[in-house]
Amino acid sequence: PPPSPMERFEDAFAQWLATRQGAALLREDSSVSVYAAMWTALAQWCVARGLALEQIDQGVLLAYLDSRVGIDGEAALSARYAWRLLTLVDSVLVHHASGQRSAGANRSALALLHSRPEWRYANAADRTPLPECLSGADAARLVAWLMRPPATAASGEWQHLRNRTATALQLGAGLTPADVRAMQLAGVRCSAARAGALPYALRIPAHGACEEREAPLARWAGRLLREWLDRRASLALPGPWLFPSTRTGKPWSKVAQYTAARQVLEAAGLPEAAG
Repeated sequence: PPPSPMERFEDAFAQWLATRQGAALLREDSSVSVYAAMWTALAQWCVARGLALEQIDQGVLLAYLDSRVGIDGEAALSARYAWRLLTLVDSVLVHHASGQRSAGANRSALALLHSRPEWRYANAADRTPLPECLSGADAARLVAWLMRPPATAASGEWQHLRNRTATALQLGAGLTPADVRAMQLAGVRCSAARAGALPYALRIPAHGACEEREAPLARWAGRLLREWLDRRASLALPGPWLFPSTRTGKPWSKVAQYTAARQVLEAAGLPEAAG
């Protein structure tokens, strides 16, 4: 039997995804999950209204975006959501057309994106800049809090120390959030091959589009990392990850690590730096 309308949507996405992953352009499982969820939501909405993959046009996409208002508690449609969805739809439809040897690809998503400046430039750094670094005063305030947190955080669950240490490595070693999640125990360089030696550098493994590299570690961050290594060893947390998400050694997800870093900044009195 011919594929159902939903199967046609699913096949188009699966083939696009396989090509992107084969070209090493999409490696993060969390990103794949986000794209899959966005595409599936659109597909289900279209199929429920009897719309086939080939019938997607600007009107259909605009109606779908309008239907997303109020979803997940959002009062208004996010420009970044519209940018990401329309970019995804355009990419999938162009890839689908190439596989079908069609005369021309369906570029309705791209046309709709270009028709709304607030959507077209939603992901442009010059329109929605994020802070690249903390000010000197804010950095000093954060370091002071990381080294001397409130007693409740210092004596609480092991996740508090993990979150503080991970944030310290972003500031004290220049690690990105993806670097933090990719870090392994074997990548910690210590000043001596003995228990309790102070870490002085980190070997970050290759991940995504980033090559393997070594990063020097500020001494204050090294002291906090030493504390975390000792706590991690005392808990006998399994697995290779420097910062596991659970006591069973599972890797830290993108959303959970971002949330943890944001909570640390807010607790340190820097809520405006959460971006």
